[in-house]
Amino acid sequence: NKFCIIAVQGFLVSLDDFYILGSGLVMLQTTNSVFNQTLVKQVVPESLLAWQRVRIANMMADGGKTWAETFSKCNSGHATLSLLSHLGTYNNQYMVLDLKKVKLRKSLDDGALYIVEQIPNLVEYSDQTSVLRKGYWPSYNIPFHEKIYNLSGYAAYVQKYGMDFSYELAPRAKIFRRDQGKVTSLESMKYIMRYNNYQRDPYAEHNPCNTICCREDLNPSLPVPAGCYDSKVSDFRLASAFTATAINGPPVQGGLPVFTWRRFNRTRHQGLPESYNFDFVTMRPIL
Repeated sequence: NKFCIIAVQGFLVSLDDFYILGSGLVMLQTTNSVFNQTLVKQVVPESLLAWQRVRIANMMADGGKTWAETFSKCNSGHATLSLLSHLGTYNNQYMVLDLKKVKLRKSLDDGALYIVEQIPNLVEYSDQTSVLRKGYWPSYNIPFHEKIYNLSGYAAYVQKYGMDFSYELAPRAKIFRRDQGKVTSLESMKYIMRYNNYQRDPYAEHNPCNTICCREDLNPSLPVPAGCYDSKVSDFRLASAFTATAINGPPVQGGLPVFTWRRFNRTRHQGLPESYNFDFVTMRPIL
């Protein structure tokens, strides 16, 4: 089963979870936080890590539903600590697109898009092709499925911190809803995936991470070298040839400063470029 991934050399998996598969599937994900710390008790060692289950599902599945069913087995939540997950588990929203069910400029067959979400001891999935038929599917680090959303603690966070943690009214949800109609080509797709106009966009409210491509290094109160550090974009034609375009580094749209390690010289970054001001490049298999 031929597949194409964007990964670090020598790794068996894509740490970004960006896969173009010989089965006609394209899989990608965004990470969801878990604020309900009681879920950590559901993590057990008798399980497989998330990357292992992803690899197995990628190799065995021939459609979105079978991918979800395979991935769901042996779930523990995969305990870890990350900037996105705070305290808890590595839990994502996986988007599985079946190119075999896409008829360009004609139709999308049922099963074209499956959304799969995980928390400890629970994986929920559903066919969301009906949403994609209306134009687009957004993903922005907030769970879609109501049960996953509530069990993860998002409803409580909305009560405490406001609508930025709601699925429909999060800043990036509003930006995607406003600007998705402008995406008419590969170039405009690249633009929206790199979008960061936090100083002028009213939905961002001057927060460099309340926008599509976060620049946490520009946070005036607590700058850290984190956020949106690359972007990958493909379309039906490119994906059918196991090809994508990719760019390395945080966005510099609208005159944003180029990211440089000079501001964070205490952070280990051996072997990495000192500054990041690159263009998109086409990535395709060489074999």
